[in-house]
Amino acid sequence: MIKILQMIGSLDAGGVQAFAFNSSKILQGTEFQFDFAVDHDDCDFYKNPIQDMGSKLYQFPTPTYLNFRRYERKWDAFFSAHREYDIIHGHSRSTASLYLRSAKRHGLATIAHSHNTSNGTGVRSLAKDMMCHSIWKHADIYLACSEEAGSWLYGKHWRLDADSRVIPNAVDLERFRFRKSSRLTIRRELSIDQSAFVIGHVGRFSAVKNHAFLVRCFYYLVQRIPNTVLVLVGDGELRGQIEAQVAKLGLSDNVRFLSNVSDVAPYYSAMDILLFPSLYEGIPLTLIEAQASGLPLVVSSHVNPHAVLCKDNCTILELDSPEKWTDVVVELLNGIASRSEAIPREINTSPYNIQYLRTELANVYRSALAFSGQKKAI
Repeated sequence: MIKILQMIGSLDAGGVQAFAFNSSKILQGTEFQFDFAVDHDDCDFYKNPIQDMGSKLYQFPTPTYLNFRRYERKWDAFFSAHREYDIIHGHSRSTASLYLRSAKRHGLATIAHSHNTSNGTGVRSLAKDMMCHSIWKHADIYLACSEEAGSWLYGKHWRLDADSRVIPNAVDLERFRFRKSSRLTIRRELSIDQSAFVIGHVGRFSAVKNHAFLVRCFYYLVQRIPNTVLVLVGDGELRGQIEAQVAKLGLSDNVRFLSNVSDVAPYYSAMDILLFPSLYEGIPLTLIEAQASGLPLVVSSHVNPHAVLCKDNCTILELDSPEKWTDVVVELLNGIASRSEAIPREINTSPYNIQYLRTELANVYRSALAFSGQKKAI
């Protein structure tokens, strides 16, 4: 049995956590055993699912710019006490240079995984950039959700390394296909008329998701098509600000705020269009899930274009004008057609199908064993 520790940062309902959990679940109990580590305790969305899968969950202290040495010593102590692990798979990049270095000292094979193309802006992002700079020194295998995400974290020549791979953010497509029964049920639960148009968004309330821009678009849309509802699925530090913006614009009756739901799949069926105005993204799982549901998309040009497979069902726009986004949405709603319950061919035959991921990741973990036991004095 190959024992793998997934370092995911937090138990938040984010795309990184979803990828790590889903990929572990499809391989758990075959020749692999997965456990999880986090260093933030502000959310527990994945706590029960991880434990229900038969995995252990380890809590580390939250890192700050003043406790990095103590943080790394905690990892040293952990690996000294838990010699059963063969591999650590690092999805949390901010402190990866510390926990991967510690793991390498204790003979684990180390995998770094890039899920994004930016650390954002501001002072905190500069500190994260500095911390990410040396990740490549401590990883045996370099993974990324896209070529761009790999170049950003590891350098533009990262693919020259034989132990580098692009692993698409795959999902269980069958879960997310459109179902008319789910559409009726969710709309009834949310008190949304079956004849109303529903605009949706799934994602954490954080600056990168650009909810403020999304709400402005919706404000202009309601002026033109009053029978429209905005469904926002997610939680996060900016939710209060967005709720205040919605109230100030007089949109409260037209907006549904939903905290992290246990199964987001049926909500895609209830929507008519998904808006995704992010400031930057790698390959967001939300877009893969929405495309599996056959949902028309309006997406920011700052999102990696490789995330768009169903090109005839997606409009890509700059973030220069919410009015322009509204014009596109109105045009789409005026021509909206009924959706098929079949998974679109473009995504069903793509590497974003979780069956492809099962094979690829199993091969990665098997190849990582060649590095296990190679202790380094770092």
